Amino acid sequence: MGEEIKKGFGVIEEVCSVPLGKGEDLRFREVEVNGQRRGDVRHFLEIKGKMAYTQRRILFPKDKIEAVTKGFIKLRNHFLKSDTE
Repeated sequence: MGEEIKKGFGVIEEVCSVPLGKGEDLRFREVEVNGQRRGDVRHFLEIKGKMAYTQRRILFPKDKIEAVTKGFIKLRNHFLKSDTE
């Protein structure tokens, strides 16, 4: 993390990883951006046998975690509802 923090960004903790399919996942992390802690959801793909991040990312202030969580739950409920129709 040390060198990345010098550039204004660093991973504090890898919280969890959600597999999306073969060689693809979302990683939920706590990061530091220019001295501020943020939640980070990042898309990873397997490239040449290694998992690498892509440009797809959701970055949000930690005080917005409840709102972000509610958004994910609303999206989940939308999909569940549309699956039963």
